[in-house]
Amino acid sequence: MTGIDNIKGRIIADAEAKASEIIKDAEIKAKEILAKAEEKASEKANEIERKSLYDANERKRIIHSMVELGIRKDILAAKQEVLCQVFDEVQKRIDALTGDEYEKILISMLLKTVESENKDIVISKNDADRISPDFISKVNEEFNKAGKPIELNMSMEDVDFGGGFIIKGKGIEINNSFKALLNMKRDEIEPIVAEMLF
Repeated sequence: MTGIDNIKGRIIADAEAKASEIIKDAEIKAKEILAKAEEKASEKANEIERKSLYDANERKRIIHSMVELGIRKDILAAKQEVLCQVFDEVQKRIDALTGDEYEKILISMLLKTVESENKDIVISKNDADRISPDFISKVNEEFNKAGKPIELNMSMEDVDFGGGFIIKGKGIEINNSFKALLNMKRDEIEPIVAEMLF
């Protein structure tokens, strides 16, 4: 019996040693798995943090760009409004011209515009009180002085075209109203005015 007990004791001791070895290996593997899992979790957390930080910075950059664009639009709109006010003020000052001052401007414009042939000068009826009854005589006299013996005729139309005149003759019509001239020259003048103002 003692031999069997010895064998039995030996088997149990071997089994306990083997079980202890298996448990130690399992504990080591569990620690390795846990360490790898913690490392992966840490890497994933860092990646999420980096991505979140990138996303947050990207959103911040987009918002900042949108705000800057909005500010630029507002500044541009304000500048455009100021330019419109300047051109409106110019039109008001032109509309306020009367008497000799207004006639001199019209005569100067006519001398530069009419080169040959007899033409009809159309004046707005709203300008009837701004020019003298002998205005066309003054115009023809100035043309004679300038060595351009052209006879111009004047008529009035019941249309308000913002001062100035329209030239009609032999199938042509040239709009020299102040509104038309300002609109035509605005693209050319606006950058100069903007540079002076801003």
